[in-house]
Amino acid sequence: MLCRGLFIRNVCISLMAFHRQISKLTCIALVFGAVAARAETLERLTAEAIRNNPELRVLEHSVAAAKGGVTTARTYSNPELTLAPGVKRVREAGNSKSEFHGIFELSQLFKFPGKRALAIAIARRGVRSREIALDALRFQLAAKVRQTFYESLAAKKALEVRAEQVESAKAFVASAQKRVESGFAGDFETVKSQADLIAARKAQREAEGRLATARVALNTLLGRSPAAPLEISGTLENVAPRGSLPDFT
Repeated sequence: MLCRGLFIRNVCISLMAFHRQISKLTCIALVFGAVAARAETLERLTAEAIRNNPELRVLEHSVAAAKGGVTTARTYSNPELTLAPGVKRVREAGNSKSEFHGIFELSQLFKFPGKRALAIAIARRGVRSREIALDALRFQLAAKVRQTFYESLAAKKALEVRAEQVESAKAFVASAQKRVESGFAGDFETVKSQADLIAARKAQREAEGRLATARVALNTLLGRSPAAPLEISGTLENVAPRGSLPDFT
């Protein structure tokens, strides 16, 4: 009876431990899922940069104003009606009398033949030139966001590699210390492993600085605060390096 009670107790403890492990795994999965959900892609960041860029807004208003100029050039001038009422005094045979005297004038301006068509053509060219400038700025902004995005992604990957190198260097330092304590190696091996650890940490700090610089540049292009947190998602597999093949051989 006692053995049965101990068995049931052990089973209950095992089940509780199993449930705790499941809960931990569930929390970890939720955390990683939330991080992945917040990670932003290149397409989303490019759209945000174009939407928030103030220079693009100015050019868009300029295009709208130029289109209004086309409408103005195509519109005929309104006719003008001039009324000038007055009184005229007339003297005849020593007598004077007052008579109504007014001026009525109707006028409309007609441009010289060909001048109206020229004004319309100039206005349309103005619209086209502003549209070209708008498209060029959009392309330039999208290219800059793309470049900074992949620089941030490369810096992030490099930082992960540097962190792994630091952990490997720490393991080598611990191993060298154990070998020296056991008499299987000299002090030189310990000094060398510590120097490698210092170099790995220095490279890690440099990678952190490059990632921070790229993140500030990307936030600036997006119209965000430079210190705003930013998590990106992407791959470097389809990114072709600039230059021809002989440049890399």
